[in-house]
Amino acid sequence: MGKTNTITGEIMKNIILTFLILLASATSAMAIPVQWTDNGHYYDLVLFSDTPQTWNNALTNASGLTHLGLSGHLTTITSAGENTFLNSTFNTNLDSQFAWIGGYEPNDNGVWKWAAGPEAGTQFSYNNWGGIEPNDRQSQEDYTMFNIGTSFAGIAPGQWADAEPVASIWDPVVGYLVEYDGTTSGNPIPEPSIILLLAMGLLGRLGYKKEVLHE
Repeated sequence: MGKTNTITGEIMKNIILTFLILLASATSAMAIPVQWTDNGHYYDLVLFSDTPQTWNNALTNASGLTHLGLSGHLTTITSAGENTFLNSTFNTNLDSQFAWIGGYEPNDNGVWKWAAGPEAGTQFSYNNWGGIEPNDRQSQEDYTMFNIGTSFAGIAPGQWADAEPVASIWDPVVGYLVEYDGTTSGNPIPEPSIILLLAMGLLGRLGYKKEVLHE
């Protein structure tokens, strides 16, 4: 009987530990990205861990991300409200920090378009260029970066600038903004409440087995 109780206790401890790990993971996943209630979309800032990614890398990587069953893409900004939300949510208040967003100038002719999301292929209906941007200072400044830091070269926080596809001291990109707004075929991350119900079910079954063992 004592041996049975010991085994049952160890199983219960393992189930509880697993439940706590799952709950912590789900809670963390729910905390980031952040939802903008005006359109229901979720947004996230992905910072580079080591080598800065090019705009094209960021475009590809963002499209491979999912959150709660929603597909991601490099952020497209279509209103002043959305722009203000992104700046207030993700601004780091640090010097020389920008993030890639999904705008580009495909023909280098002054016509800026979105390369991602539902707006892919459409011309900007809204923009928030800073200073004298876009100034096409270099021949390949055909990509859009969003100021997530303090003012930089006349570009205020939340304003945009054109940039070359690779980060530099003139284009200090430290990450990219991801927007989640499309349904994917994958399964969404379970809510903490669902995990709680599953854990309670497992504990209930364990209690039932314990009663059987005692009979």
